[in-house]
Amino acid sequence: MKKINRLNANYTVIPLELLEDQKLSWKAKGLAAYICHLDSAKIEPSAKTLDLWRTCVYTESLDAYDELVAAGYIEDVISKHGEAPQ
Repeated sequence: MKKINRLNANYTVIPLELLEDQKLSWKAKGLAAYICHLDSAKIEPSAKTLDLWRTCVYTESLDAYDELVAAGYIEDVISKHGEAPQ
């Protein structure tokens, strides 16, 4: 495994509550980690939403997205009908 230089590394904060939630699948936890990364990224909110939609569609993770919405960890910001967000 590659050693991380903690002085030069960029970080994303992920709430332990989310990672320790036994009701969430590993897929949902991984997607949540990516969403935490997007939240800290310095890009426009609309670009974040589009990136999230693309990620969910391309990785077949809409079910994990639905899991996070149902558990109340995120708000539903993308369309789950296969259409890109506006």
